[in-house]
Amino acid sequence: MADAHVYALAIDPTTPANLYAGTQAGGVFRSTDGGGKWSVVNTGLPKLCVRALVTARAVPALVYAGTCGSGVFSNQ
Repeated sequence: MADAHVYALAIDPTTPANLYAGTQAGGVFRSTDGGGKWSVVNTGLPKLCVRALVTARAVPALVYAGTCGSGVFSNQ
């Protein structure tokens, strides 16, 4: 994720070490160790430009990603 421009960040309110980053051209990345290591989590995402991220209050593992021109998608 070193070369990605991060446009959005979401934090799991029940497990703050779980972070999500939305990037300009790389899609969504997830860290489970507070940002030490990141992995790509783009399953089902039609466009890799992500401008907004939010976790669902009732189900924090559910993440919504707002893309550049392709709508809003979730990881579930």
